[in-house]
Amino acid sequence: LKVPHGESGKVIGIRVFSREDDDELPAGVNELVRVYVAQKRKISDGDKLAGRHGNKGVIGKILPVEDMPFLPDGTPVDIILNTHGVPRRMNIGQIL
Repeated sequence: LKVPHGESGKVIGIRVFSREDDDELPAGVNELVRVYVAQKRKISDGDKLAGRHGNKGVIGKILPVEDMPFLPDGTPVDIILNTHGVPRRMNIGQIL
């Protein structure tokens, strides 16, 4: 098996289908191997992300550091969460 030229990734799963296991396959195919490859890419608007604490959300906008709000000491903020989602779900882990 080969990945197309210029592509790269990490194999995250392999599934084998065969007629012996009563899998439905096209005519003339006795065995099928499906390889799942994950690729890294930069996040973009509309991507869905999930955290370790069960919180999930959709990227609404990506701004340059200059346009992000900052703390009194000048440190820029990394992420802004919707305030309506935190108290309702009682998920304190996403804040810490």
